[in-house]
Amino acid sequence: MKKRLQIWGVAALAVGLVLAVLPFPASARGADPQLVLEEQKSGRMLVVLEDLPEGCCGVQITLTLEQEDDQFTFDPLLEGAGRYHTIRQEGDEVTLYLTSKTVLAKEERLVLGWLSEGSISQASGLKLLDSGAELLYEQEELDWEEDREEDQEEDSSSNPQYDLSIAPSLGGSVTANRKQAASGSLVTLTVNPNPGWQLSELIVTGKKGAAVTVSSGTGGKYTFRMPGADVQISAVFIQVSEGTGMPFSDLEPGSWYESAVEYVWKNGLMNGISASAFSPSQTTTRGMIVTILHRMSGEPDGGNG
Repeated sequence: MKKRLQIWGVAALAVGLVLAVLPFPASARGADPQLVLEEQKSGRMLVVLEDLPEGCCGVQITLTLEQEDDQFTFDPLLEGAGRYHTIRQEGDEVTLYLTSKTVLAKEERLVLGWLSEGSISQASGLKLLDSGAELLYEQEELDWEEDREEDQEEDSSSNPQYDLSIAPSLGGSVTANRKQAASGSLVTLTVNPNPGWQLSELIVTGKKGAAVTVSSGTGGKYTFRMPGADVQISAVFIQVSEGTGMPFSDLEPGSWYESAVEYVWKNGLMNGISASAFSPSQTTTRGMIVTILHRMSGEPDGGNG
């Protein structure tokens, strides 16, 4: 029995040594997340979290600003569906709250937003949560790195530029505000549908076809954060149905009810609530149904017996 225990002890020690030398990813090793401040040419300071743990879906962090009148703005790419964020500011302390139904950063780098100017004097209260609001990581006092524009080398090898390729589309076109962009740069796309066409889908993909999150704006503008790879951009346009000739101004072109309204109007089954309004969302009453059935049967005269 003693010899058997010794064998098991040697085996356990061997397994421990093997596990100690196996390469694990940073998130699996429990590497500490890092806060990085990157100065932009505009003078704003980009606030970035790096080395996030796998499955991170929520962030809370407090930044102590060097100047109380500085303002923090969340990255517009964090305004997509299923993502919620808010800011609480008390004096020079700004606490950021961010939650998402999906993983926040697949590449372990998350751009939170930017400061209008200046920098921070302290970062604290970092909490990272998973999709079930369970704590993944917590750090009361957080160190950070500050990357000033004047300290950055001009050598392009230290800040590589990646290409943007836009595929031709039927029914419209897409233009970008730049042909190349560095990783983390904000790229703006402008979508221009041809007359009688409208955008159905805008697709941006990076390395190995990985989808890049795109945020919609106004005036046909869309933005995305450049990944560390070339991107391919394509758009799908669909043709808008031609005018039906109906006089109603409250019908949305291409809506699910358009063909049904056109049918009942052209066949004299329903005339709308006025000469210029149909009111497609109004509840159909019993009287309306009786009228429709009466018209469908040719509006026969009522009998006496």
